[in-house]
Amino acid sequence: MAETLTTIIAAVRALLVNVTTTELSDAQVTEAIRRGLKRLDNDEPYVKITAVAGTDAKFFKLTTILTSWNVDLSNIKKIFYPAPVIADDEGVTRLSSKDYEIYNNGTDWYIRFTDAISIGESTIIHYTIPRTLNGLDAATSSLLETNRASALIFVSTALSCYALASKASGFVDSQIPGDFIEFRTKEASYRRMGDTWMKEYLAELGSGAPVKAAIAQADFDPTLQYGGDRLTHYSRNR
Repeated sequence: MAETLTTIIAAVRALLVNVTTTELSDAQVTEAIRRGLKRLDNDEPYVKITAVAGTDAKFFKLTTILTSWNVDLSNIKKIFYPAPVIADDEGVTRLSSKDYEIYNNGTDWYIRFTDAISIGESTIIHYTIPRTLNGLDAATSSLLETNRASALIFVSTALSCYALASKASGFVDSQIPGDFIEFRTKEASYRRMGDTWMKEYLAELGSGAPVKAAIAQADFDPTLQYGGDRLTHYSRNR
């Protein structure tokens, strides 16, 4: 099942035990998810691969040859030319950054190759595109790998915890001494929770060791009802 903004909000709230919508609204969780999606794109970009047929030209309009290109967020990762004929067991040649450049003529973005791409040959372009989540901003479909849904949920939960910590911190200066201690305790607790879920996020990406998550009042057992330790897949299938 493709994830949507609604399902991700529900999953984040399931991890924010005892946090009500009064404390953290759906709009605030949505903002955490928006930031979490950008964090995921930054840490592990989604790469699309496209073959472009040669036309004996050097200039190619990016949004024409790379239909998913985002003028603000996409980047070229690597280019191979000429594309090898697999059946002939041809070698693979990767172009260096000196062999092409991204160029704007004041109206559109182009890629210009130092040497023309010959008719009858193709170039293979690897480029990044931003992930999307159905219901978030203007997106009407989701581009989120099944094995990265948990990562988005974990990082969004972490960012939600940091938002709760900031909110608790903002109450401190106006409180009487007894309440001051309570809000300081809440702030520290939410920051610890945020750090815990951020570690889970990094572990999901293979960037750190998983740790047992803690909530404000009790330990959270990450073992789910079906016996797995991931929200969307068994760890052995990663």
